[in-house]
Amino acid sequence: MTASSSSPGWLETEMQTDCVASRLLNLIRVYRLRMDRIEILRSAGISDRNNADRLLLLLREDMKLVSDQRQEWQSQWQKWLQQGGTLGNGRNYNAHHMQLQEIENLLRQHQAGMEARHADIQLRIAALNRDLMRYQEKIRFVEEQQAELQNQDAKIIRRHDSDQNEDTGLRKWLSEQLTPVEMRF
Repeated sequence: MTASSSSPGWLETEMQTDCVASRLLNLIRVYRLRMDRIEILRSAGISDRNNADRLLLLLREDMKLVSDQRQEWQSQWQKWLQQGGTLGNGRNYNAHHMQLQEIENLLRQHQAGMEARHADIQLRIAALNRDLMRYQEKIRFVEEQQAELQNQDAKIIRRHDSDQNEDTGLRKWLSEQLTPVEMRF
């Protein structure tokens, strides 16, 4: 094989490899940009979830206060009954009980809404985590393809260099054979 016959194919293969390598690099860039976007959305989701967690904690604290109020009310009610309370005081205690009940209902409704929101945020974060993992796998695959392409490139270059060395050695031997014997010394 001569250098002139191996060069065009080698050059064409190298140009094709460069084109594919360029496409692979662009694909990796696109995947990384998408991952960055997903990570921003995921961070926002985590921030929303943390805010929902704080609100749920505050709601639970409020519900604890209402429960403590209810226990205090029950204790006072029992004292009032033991002391032979009058009907007027009973109405006050009953009104207080109704207020506590309304507050508890309102807090429960708000808590149910916050828990639903929290669950929705968790689902969004889980979906974003899956997307992140999928893009990481895609990047890994494309990087493997790129490494394989580079290995193929290196093999082609080594083969081309070997062919050139072989051609040079063959030309040298041929020129030695064609020169008269007396000119060799």
